[in-house]
Amino acid sequence: MNVSSVNWNRVRCAALLGLVAGLWCETVWAKGAMRDLVDNALGYVRPGQGVFDPKSGYPAEGWNDDPATGLRLRNFTQLTAIGSWLELLSHFAAGTVVSPHVSRAEALERLEQLMECLLEDQRDPRLAERGLLCNFMGFEPERRVGPLASAAHKKEFQEVFGAEVGEAIWQALKARGWLYAWRDDAGAEIRREQGYGQAGFEGALAPYASPEIRDRILAILDQRVVQLVFGDNANLAASVAKAEGALLSPEIRDNPAAIRIRKKMEAFLEAQRAGYEFLYDSQRGLFRFGWNATDRRFIGWGDASGAWQVGYADYLVNEFRGPTEFVVIRYGFPVDPVRNLGFRIKSRILANGRELFTLAPWEGSAFQALGLSLFMDERSSPGWRAVLENAVRINLDYSRRGNLPGFLSESYSGQGIEYTGRVGIPELAVVNEPPRITNAPSLYTLGVAHEILPREVESFLNEQWGGISALFTEHGPWEGMRMQDGTPIQCQTTAHVLSLILGGVGQGSASLKRYLESKGLQAELARLRPVGDRLGFLGSGTQAATWSAQGAVVWGERGWRGYRLRGEAGKQGAVTWTFPARGTGVSLADGELTIAYRNRGPALRAVIRFEGQAATGRAYGNELAVRFRPTGRRETLTIPLPATPALTSLRQVVLMFEPEAPGTPDFTLVALRFRPFAK
Repeated sequence: MNVSSVNWNRVRCAALLGLVAGLWCETVWAKGAMRDLVDNALGYVRPGQGVFDPKSGYPAEGWNDDPATGLRLRNFTQLTAIGSWLELLSHFAAGTVVSPHVSRAEALERLEQLMECLLEDQRDPRLAERGLLCNFMGFEPERRVGPLASAAHKKEFQEVFGAEVGEAIWQALKARGWLYAWRDDAGAEIRREQGYGQAGFEGALAPYASPEIRDRILAILDQRVVQLVFGDNANLAASVAKAEGALLSPEIRDNPAAIRIRKKMEAFLEAQRAGYEFLYDSQRGLFRFGWNATDRRFIGWGDASGAWQVGYADYLVNEFRGPTEFVVIRYGFPVDPVRNLGFRIKSRILANGRELFTLAPWEGSAFQALGLSLFMDERSSPGWRAVLENAVRINLDYSRRGNLPGFLSESYSGQGIEYTGRVGIPELAVVNEPPRITNAPSLYTLGVAHEILPREVESFLNEQWGGISALFTEHGPWEGMRMQDGTPIQCQTTAHVLSLILGGVGQGSASLKRYLESKGLQAELARLRPVGDRLGFLGSGTQAATWSAQGAVVWGERGWRGYRLRGEAGKQGAVTWTFPARGTGVSLADGELTIAYRNRGPALRAVIRFEGQAATGRAYGNELAVRFRPTGRRETLTIPLPATPALTSLRQVVLMFEPEAPGTPDFTLVALRFRPFAK
C-alpha cells in the first residue's frame, strides 16, 4: 500500500491545460511504474530518519551515516539538495504532491523556516559573501559552518612551526598521501583519505603524533572556508524560483503564508545579484567557477609554472545548463555566458543499427546530459527536444543491452564509499581517462528521462522492474545496483532522491513559467532559443578552401554529384566553408544538419567545427564528431542541433578528417545542409 503519492489528477489537468494552450506535451496517465517508483521515493521524507536538520530545516546530504565505513552524510548539506527540498515542499503546499508525512499546512511552516535560515545564512560572513552561499555547509548544534579547506599552503606550516620543522611536516604530509602538491610546492590539494585524521599519524607522520603537534597540524588542514561555487548557487536560485512559481499556482497563490514566503524567496534571489555580477567576467563573457572568500581569490588551479589559473563555467553539457540560463534571464546578463559555453556532439549506434547524435556529457553521465530536472521549457524547443530525446534513447539502449536497472550516472559506485562522476557511457564521454565505470546504474535520472520520453521510459521500467523494485526500502530506493554481484548500492543522496521525485512529477517548466510571467521575464527566454537559417553548404553561396595542418596536399572539387575531397595517404585534411555574404554570420541553431556522403577510401574520423565571431571566451570549441564509413553507396547522417546562441553568428564551418587505416582519403559529400525545425 502506498503511503505517499503524487496528485496525478492535478498533474494531468495541468498538462491537459498545456495541450489546450497549444504547448507540446506528452505523458502517461495510467498508473504505471514511474508512479510506483515516485511513491516509494517519497518515503525518504518520513519523519524520524535523521534526514533533516531540526534547527535549519535543511536536508542532510544523504540518508547514510555509517561510522564503520566512514560514510557520514547526515552532518552536512549542499545547496542543490536544499533547493530540491524547497521545490518539493512547495508542491506539498500547493497540493500537487500529497503525503501523510507532510501536510499542506506543515509544508508552509517548513518553507518559512527554510527561507528564514537561508536569509540568515546569506547574511553570515562565515557562510556567505555578496549574497552567495558556501556550496557545502556542516551542521553544528547552534549554527551552520562552511566546508573544510580543499587546499593547504606551505607558508602556514612554516609560520606555525618555523621554517625547518614546517618544511619537514609538509614533506611528511605529502609522503603520507594527505597532500598532493602543486607544481611549485607552495600549496597542495588536501586528500582526506589514507587513514586521514587523528589515528592516521603513522609512517612519515609518526614523529608528529604527539597530541599537541598532531592537533595543531589538523587545525591548519581542517580550517573552515567560505567557498562560493557558481553552479551550486545557480542551482539553488533556479530551485527557489521554481518553488516560488509553484506557490503561484491558483490553489495556493492567495494564501497569506504563501504570499509571505514568496516575498522572502524574492528577497533571497535579489540578494544574490551582487555575487553573480562579481563572478561574471565581461571580457571573457563567462561566469568564473567560484570564489574562495577565505583566501581572497577565484577558484582555479596552479599551472605548470605555479601561476594561478582561474576556472570558468565554460562547458554547456552539464547539470548547470538550465540554472545558468535562469541566472542570465533573472539578472539581465547578456547572452554571452550561454553563447560561450563550448560543446561537443557525439553519436552511438543502437542495437537496431540506427546512429543517434546528441550533446556529449563531459564524463558520459546521464546526469550531465539531462540535468536534475527540465524547467527552461526545453520540450517546446524542437532542437532541444530532439537532442534530449536522443540522449534518453541512447541511455535506454545502453541499459537494455547491458540489462542495467537504471542509467549510468554520477553516483556512488558501489566500490566502498566512492562517489564519482566516472559512471557513464564511454562513447558519449568527452574524457575517458580514467576509464568509465559501466556496471553501477542508478535510478535518479529516470525521473527527468520520463519527462522527455514517458512512454519509452515507462516500458523500460516495466522490463527492469525486478531489479528496480529490489532497491526499494521504507526510506526510498537505494542509489543503484552493483552489477558484479547484483546487490544494492546502499547509499542515498538527497539531491538524487528528490530529483527522481521532481522529474516524475514533471512540473518544473510549468512552475518556472509562472515565475517568469510574474516578473515579466517570459519573453527573455527567446534570447536563448534562437532559430537557424536554411542553408546549403555545397552551393555557390559559400566559399570552400581545402588545407591540412600536417602540410599535406588536399584536393576539393565541386561537381554535379557533390563536393569531392581527396588527400594524401595517412594524412589529415580539412575543408573550410565561409559565409562572406551573410552579414553578421549564419545561425545553425534549433534545426537538423544533414550529411550525405559516399566514401571510396578508408574509414575516416572527422570533426566538424562551428566557428563564430567571438570565440575568444571559450575554452572549448563547438564541434561535432562523425565517422565516415568506407562504403561505395550513399550514407546519410542526421544530427539535431540545439537552440543555443553558441550556434549563431557563425562565420565558418570547418570539416577536418583523418584516415583510421592506411589508404588515400577519397570521399564525396553528396549533401551538407541545415534546415531549422518547424515549430
